Amino acid sequence: MKRSAKTYSYLHDLVFAWRVYKAQRIKIIALAMLGSFKALFEGIGVTALIPIFALLTEGQTSQSNALTDTIIQTFQALHIPIDIASLLLFVVTLFILKFIVVTVAQYMTVTITSTFEEQTRKSLFRGVAAASWPYHMKQKIGHIENTLMNDVRYAWILFNKLAVLLTTIASLIIYAVIALSISADITVATLLFGVVIFALFKPLIVRTRAAATKTASYNKSVAHHVNQYLSGMKTAKAMNAADRIADVANGYFRKLKNLRVRVFILRYISTATLQPLSLLYIIGLFWIFQSRPGFDIAAFGVVMFLINRMFLFFTQGQGLVHSVSEAVAYVRHVERTQREADAHREDVGEDASWTFTETLGFQDVTFAYNTDEPILHDINFTIKKGETVGVIGPSGSGKTTLVDLLLRLLTPTQGHLQLDGNDAADISLRLWRDRIGYVSQDVFLTHDTIRENIRFYDENITDDMIEQAAKQANIWDTIQSFPAGFETQVGDRGVRLSGGQRQRIAIARVLARQPDVLLLDEATSALDNQSEKIFQDVIAELGKELTIVMIAHRLRTVQDCDRIVVMDDGRIVEEGTPDDLLADTTSYFYSMSHLT
Repeated sequence: MKRSAKTYSYLHDLVFAWRVYKAQRIKIIALAMLGSFKALFEGIGVTALIPIFALLTEGQTSQSNALTDTIIQTFQALHIPIDIASLLLFVVTLFILKFIVVTVAQYMTVTITSTFEEQTRKSLFRGVAAASWPYHMKQKIGHIENTLMNDVRYAWILFNKLAVLLTTIASLIIYAVIALSISADITVATLLFGVVIFALFKPLIVRTRAAATKTASYNKSVAHHVNQYLSGMKTAKAMNAADRIADVANGYFRKLKNLRVRVFILRYISTATLQPLSLLYIIGLFWIFQSRPGFDIAAFGVVMFLINRMFLFFTQGQGLVHSVSEAVAYVRHVERTQREADAHREDVGEDASWTFTETLGFQDVTFAYNTDEPILHDINFTIKKGETVGVIGPSGSGKTTLVDLLLRLLTPTQGHLQLDGNDAADISLRLWRDRIGYVSQDVFLTHDTIRENIRFYDENITDDMIEQAAKQANIWDTIQSFPAGFETQVGDRGVRLSGGQRQRIAIARVLARQPDVLLLDEATSALDNQSEKIFQDVIAELGKELTIVMIAHRLRTVQDCDRIVVMDDGRIVEEGTPDDLLADTTSYFYSMSHLT
């Protein structure tokens, strides 16, 4: 057996759960206490059957015990007649109280657990949303979604099972105390039998936990595969790869099915095995004790009922431990995801005001992921207010990294991003991103109306601002041509619109926020010539009011810019006006212009 199996103890999982639910401990204890009252009411009510049976048999089988004597003494102290009617009313009252306690406990459980699940999702999603861009770049498609929707559900399950487990333990103690007061010999033997059974089934707990851990990990792989290929299904179909991708998915689904079946079987074995063992044990007890002098069939029946309940608690406890072990693997992942997201939380910076009157630029900026080879080397250039600057270069030259630095999604490894000579880090991220509008190559539109895609969760943007931005982006006439106008549904990711229409709606979304700087990252690379011409006309007009930075592959996209910056291998290799660079026959811009 592996070392992890030898050193494993189900107590580790219980300690972990107790630590995770630190803020809910009082509520869990309250639920356990309610469960204890339920067991107490039921136990006393069943024990009251002994004097009832004695009255029915005219005392022929009466056997004194502490709890029965206490019930009789209480009746006498309250001057309640000890007859069948009074005792039956007493039993019914106790079971009504048990019903009330169970109802209250169930309501508390579903309320607490549902609230906990909601708060966990809120905290996790907010933490992930606040995490830095490098953190998001490392995440696989579907993993965060699976954690939020699937793993958090197991956090709810673990919380519920922990509360039930504590209730089960408390109830077991109460039933044991009541049974001890009636027959100490039978109860002690039963408790020892339960401990032995629990120890015998411990290896199943180990194997259940291992299988549950694999299942939790495999869920992520399945979600990643499905999300990744659904998002690229158009390419898959075009390359006749859809069937082969489905075959790979079938392998994932088969493995996941096998793991879940294994977990179920391991959990079922202990429950199914314990039932016949319990029956054999009860038969053995009856055979041993029925021949003893003073044997009371009523007392034995009550003890057997209590022992049966205790066995049910043993079985339930066994299943709960399995459930806890299974859920812990998922909850550990939730906790780890939350911890990692919090560790990568973006530094929002200071609250210094945004004042852009002169320049935005890079001073001796070098950037590298971790300790790898730098992607950008000693970047120095400035963008004057009102200027339109084009940044070009071959793939892998560092243009996208430059964009991410301008958006402050990344932080320079060395050097500074400056605004009017002041360090950008002194300006809060929220204020910085409010003033820099960003339009990417892959436009992100939600499955909503054109109006709401322009507003994009900013309730401060009025309908007038939306319409004005649409006119600036030269998309107003197009929107008016749609039957529903601004209420037109764009479809998932904007599939009901053309590429040019999506891009202009994205620009309108940015313009509605009235930025000072417009950052366009390969925004025309997927457009046809006509759409690109319309787009360039829009940019030309906006260039009269805004500072614009255009990242592009194609030279015609930036040929009307005030200045061109050429990048290669993470460095700025050329800089100047389009006319100056074209006049230099040795320049990259000149050579590329003669290839297009």
